Amino acid sequence: MKMRYALKEKVNNFLKNNYLIIILVILFFLIKVAYLSKAHNVIWDEAVYMGMGKYLFSSGNIGFWEIVRPIGLPLILGLIWKSGLNYLFFSEFMVILFSIGNIILTYMIGKKAVNKKVGFIASLMLAITSVFFLYTNYILTEIPSTFFILFGIYIYLKKNNLLLAGILCGMGALFRFPQGIMLVSVILALFISSTINKNITSFLKKSFLFTTGFLFAHIPFLIFNYFMYNKETSKIYHALFRPWILGSWAQFNPAESVITYKWTSYIYNISYYVIQLFKENTLLIFIIPGLIFRKKLQKNKSFNIVILTFFIYLFYFTYILNKQTRFLIVFLPYACLIAAYGFYYPFLHSKKDRIRVLIVLFVTISIIGVVSRDLNYYNWRVKEELPVARDYYKFFVGKEIKGPILTTDPVPVVYVDAKFIPFYFSVDLGYNIYTEEKDKAFAVIFSPESFYCAQNDKECKYQLKELSKLIKNENYLVFSEIYGDRAYYIYINKNLK
Repeated sequence: MKMRYALKEKVNNFLKNNYLIIILVILFFLIKVAYLSKAHNVIWDEAVYMGMGKYLFSSGNIGFWEIVRPIGLPLILGLIWKSGLNYLFFSEFMVILFSIGNIILTYMIGKKAVNKKVGFIASLMLAITSVFFLYTNYILTEIPSTFFILFGIYIYLKKNNLLLAGILCGMGALFRFPQGIMLVSVILALFISSTINKNITSFLKKSFLFTTGFLFAHIPFLIFNYFMYNKETSKIYHALFRPWILGSWAQFNPAESVITYKWTSYIYNISYYVIQLFKENTLLIFIIPGLIFRKKLQKNKSFNIVILTFFIYLFYFTYILNKQTRFLIVFLPYACLIAAYGFYYPFLHSKKDRIRVLIVLFVTISIIGVVSRDLNYYNWRVKEELPVARDYYKFFVGKEIKGPILTTDPVPVVYVDAKFIPFYFSVDLGYNIYTEEKDKAFAVIFSPESFYCAQNDKECKYQLKELSKLIKNENYLVFSEIYGDRAYYIYINKNLK
């Protein structure tokens, strides 16, 4: 009886002390679940990870594999597919759960580093920031990977268990390779702390524990890489690290560059993510006072990891050529934590009511603007599938498939349980893969717009035109349609028809 009473008291105290974050999480969950009632029109990267999930859990007989992608998300998606659940619905639901985890962990980190008020403000900022709110319904790596990184940071701050923190952060990097930057952030934070305390021995010990945990999380992946790729290369290290070696080019993908040859574009490139932060949520302007007043923190050692991680991630993503707004998600929680403190401290310590009124007015207008933008995303989701999904992506659903399917679009793999061979990486590579695989392929799914050719690259455009002719001449056309500004074709191998 006493145990039951003690447990009830504990639960009541928890609810009383954390009711705001509980209400926020419930509201967020209910709003996001409502999106599941509408059609999910799959985008490119989502389809790749879902195709990889099928490949993993079918021993390579269904789906396809991209070497340059991390294994974390395909593992979870493959389990969902193998279980027989609705693949698309439950994959999206899984990301929503990870999103809630991000909100909760942001709150817990803020509560530990400063107080629960700052934690709640940070979690609220994160939940309503448009890019985060939008992508919580997309089956991509940013949100799951950030969950494990935040979990690792919380374990570091709360339990000081650097080995477990390293394992969790290592797991985050297995969902998204650039999350490996966290290794640099933690070691630098430990170094700064040890310098202040003049204890280098402690720094070496703690760094070793965190690094050991981080690397330990990668051991299964390295073993997988060896058995997967050792026949493709004579060098062991190249087999072990093949996804990182081949995937490094993605950092400088010109198709996602914001640089042109005008000097103004270079300024925009450098300030891209700063501009995007304020565009996605004007409340993040409080990052400025957050940095100015950070020295007032009594627990600034705990906050060092937040600030360092924010700036290291910001520097890395600013440096690389590949710029996408959704990349903000991986360092958005740290921005929200800094901004939350930037709002909390001056508002609490301001002696002028006029300043407080202005702050409240700005915050109110910002929240109304951001939330209205977020809720408008609901209208982006149509009730019915788009014609391209219904007619093109699902073309082979229910049909007999007599062999692998060559494709320049990964999306059909979400709906069709067949072996796919992607050949969309470049025109040159696409031509080589097509000529090598065409005789044993049952069909070819082809869209010329899947290939990227620079505006002035006449050679690339000529090669693409020739590849289109070759596919047309060697196969039997069974589907042809234009959706938007893209042409979509499906061919059947003449020899297998």
